[in-house]
Amino acid sequence: LVGLVLISTTIVAALNLPNQPVTINVVNGTTSYFISTLSGVPADYDVEDGVYPGWCADRDIYMVRSTNHQVTLSDDYANLPVTFQGQWDKINWILNNKGSHSVLNLQNAFWYLLGDLTWNEISTTSKSIICSANSSGGGFEPQSGDIIAIVAIPTGREAETYCQCSF
Repeated sequence: LVGLVLISTTIVAALNLPNQPVTINVVNGTTSYFISTLSGVPADYDVEDGVYPGWCADRDIYMVRSTNHQVTLSDDYANLPVTFQGQWDKINWILNNKGSHSVLNLQNAFWYLLGDLTWNEISTTSKSIICSANSSGGGFEPQSGDIIAIVAIPTGREAETYCQCSF
C-alpha cells in the first residue's frame, strides 16, 4: 500500500508533511487512477484533510477501495523501499505535463517508470509519454504551484497486509 497523492503546493524546497499517520480512503477515479480522501491531517501542514487525485505505485497489489487505511506521507523518494525508488523526477514531470492522455496511458507510464511494466507491455501512447518524460523530465523539480507526488506508506498492520500500492 504505497501510494501517490498528487497535490499542488506552494512550498518547494521543504515540503511540510505530518510525521504521524493519517487516514486515506480511495475509490476508483475517472481523471486519475484513484480519488483519494485524506483525513486526520493535523493543521499547519502542506496537505490537509480533503480529496486528491491518486495513482497506483504497484500494479501487483490490490488496494481495498472505500476502506480507511493508515499511512504516513513522504516526498523523500530516496528513503522508499528499493522497489519504489523509480524515476520520480520524470513522474513529477508527467504529472505537470499530462495533457489529455487517458488515465490508463498515464498509469501505465508510471508503472513503467517504477519498474512494474516492461516496454513491450505498454501502448504506443504510454511509450510516447515516457519518451517525452525522458527527453524533458530528467532532473525535474516541482516549483511553487506545481503538482508533486506524495507517497503514502502503510503503517502497522496495513504494512503487513498490503505491502505496496498507491493512491
